[in-house]
Amino acid sequence: MWVIMGLLMIGMTTHATRILMESICLIKIYFGIIRFVICNLLYYHMAVVFYRGLW
Repeated sequence: MWVIMGLLMIGMTTHATRILMESICLIKIYFGIIRFVICNLLYYHMAVVFYRGLW
């Protein structure tokens, strides 16, 4: 009985850990995309300001 309970607990924790790791990876990818977009917008904005400053 205790063996089955132990195996169930181990299975649950490994499953939860995998879900946690996957969600962390997704969050990292999401933040990476957001940071990429923000950086591109900033560079574009700076380029526009610089370009207008030349005229």
